[in-house]
Amino acid sequence: MQSKEIKTFILKSADDKLTKILQRVSNFKLPNLLKITHKWCANMRSGKGSKSLSTAAIPLKTKQKKNKMFLPISVCCATDYCKILQKKSVFYYKYHKQSDLYFLYKSNKIVQITKGFKTEKECRDFILQNSYEKSKTKGMFFPFIKLSTIKQQICS
Repeated sequence: MQSKEIKTFILKSADDKLTKILQRVSNFKLPNLLKITHKWCANMRSGKGSKSLSTAAIPLKTKQKKNKMFLPISVCCATDYCKILQKKSVFYYKYHKQSDLYFLYKSNKIVQITKGFKTEKECRDFILQNSYEKSKTKGMFFPFIKLSTIKQQICS
């Protein structure tokens, strides 16, 4: 799938914040899409939006509540993870086979472009290998926060 086709596909379902971001982008390769979409919080999307401060390996299912995958998700507040993880969450993912991209949706709108992993460890390792802490110029993700910390100390 070509960059122009990917951009058109994403813009059909993107929220307002992502639409504004992608209108200025010409590089639609995965590393760049991860970097630019994870800069902004997956939950706080209105107005100017909020910049992300952390990234976690979050288990999510499709809209049909199937196929659990672990996805790198970046947010501005730790409590945003609680909203994403709650049973009646408005967050889910879709995998687009033609582009090999995973899309994080909030209320039926794409908010982040991401990758999907079968295990938390694979996802965590990917986040840590591609964090700003590891490489200031090539980093895509913010400081990592463990899922166990989120569940046991933040959302409990």
